[in-house]
Amino acid sequence: MLFTADAHPGLRSGAITLTFRAWKRPQAKAGGRHRVAGVGTLVVDDVRTVAPADITDDEARAAGAADRAALLARLRDTESVYRIAFHLDDGPPPPPPDEDDVRRRLARLPWAPEVLRLIRDHPATVSTTLAAAVGRERMAFKADVRRLKALGLTESLEVGYRLTPLGERIAADY
Repeated sequence: MLFTADAHPGLRSGAITLTFRAWKRPQAKAGGRHRVAGVGTLVVDDVRTVAPADITDDEARAAGAADRAALLARLRDTESVYRIAFHLDDGPPPPPPDEDDVRRRLARLPWAPEVLRLIRDHPATVSTTLAAAVGRERMAFKADVRRLKALGLTESLEVGYRLTPLGERIAADY
């Protein structure tokens, strides 16, 4: 699951324990583990579909929204959404990525230098614009960015992406 950087403090503190997603099919399952860079590992406790009209103010706040109206504005006009309950794994934090290992993995991804340069040069730019700049379909481009995020190189913003400090160091070589 992707979370923007502004949600990270709430995820780390345990204030955010729900998320609502307008997915066509579930992208999470109970018991699943999702690493969030800069936060740790989230463990999914429950996934169910709900009608947006049934979401309470308390649930909206647990999802990091000011209130139900603010959350519904983000969900747009969908008939049902997935309600995902989770908790932060309280085990030791994962070790930081090994830079040499990340560089070896990147050597097998011929598209990576171009995407890293693009994000470095155009942070906080909507993915549709970035994908068009490299002649890619938006969803395929976003999948590549998620691969870079899994390596600890990018972070999602409210709009677009930015490089992490490790991503900046590695992108400097391109």
